[in-house]
Amino acid sequence: MKLIDLAPHWIQPSQWAEKAAPFYIGVSFLCPHCDHTNCPTCGTKRGKRLAFSFWPPIDPETQLGRMFTEFPHEGFHQRVSGETFDTLTIAPSIGLDPHWHGHISNGDLSNT
Repeated sequence: MKLIDLAPHWIQPSQWAEKAAPFYIGVSFLCPHCDHTNCPTCGTKRGKRLAFSFWPPIDPETQLGRMFTEFPHEGFHQRVSGETFDTLTIAPSIGLDPHWHGHISNGDLSNT
């Protein structure tokens, strides 16, 4: 399964200006195991969005060195490579139990 097929969104630091340079520290996506159809009675979407943080950030304009002297990154997953949803590789495995536990490698999701 591809990450891009799960309606991913980048996560930026809190209070980051929407029009500021890109600076991504995580990603959220639809749970690959949940049913995401519309509820037959109320019409709202079913299922969950999952999210995790990664480090180093995706920082194409090198904001980290200019804007932050220190940024807490304990508990973040390692961004091994990739700056797009199609190329992102994260280590170690991502445990978002009870919904999903797996790997993201070059934009592909696999279960653990």
